[in-house]
Amino acid sequence: LDQGNRVGLLLYGNTLNWTYPGYGKLQRERVLRALARAELGDAPVFEDFDRIPTRLFPARSQLILISPLKSRDRDVLRRLHARGYQILVITPNPILFERQAHGPGAALDLAARLANLERATLLADIRRAGITVIDWDVALPFHQLADTALSRPMPQRGMV
Repeated sequence: LDQGNRVGLLLYGNTLNWTYPGYGKLQRERVLRALARAELGDAPVFEDFDRIPTRLFPARSQLILISPLKSRDRDVLRRLHARGYQILVITPNPILFERQAHGPGAALDLAARLANLERATLLADIRRAGITVIDWDVALPFHQLADTALSRPMPQRGMV
């Protein structure tokens, strides 16, 4: 918004909440209010990204997805990218988060290593599809992550 871009917000969790794209300070306020009202949920209709209403997004939109990701999300992200959307995935790392909450232990260490390998494979597959992925250790403040990761230019999709 600070750079004059038109920004909309789709909250896809407990309910579907759409903040129509707009500009300026008023739009920033709308987006912040919508984010403040966001709730986690377990509604079955929102279990995966395959039901995201893409008709809401103009062609070649920049989509920013914040999600811990599941393995089944890989194909949906590839399809969205193939439709011409430029995608940035910011994925809070649930393994690091959970690992910090528990004490040391051989079995826990092994489980974390296996889960990290599975997650690394998923993120590598998504990156190979041309999608930018930021793996977020939530022990770090988001602004610190964003300053570092987003200061690098994102790969541009070639025009067809």
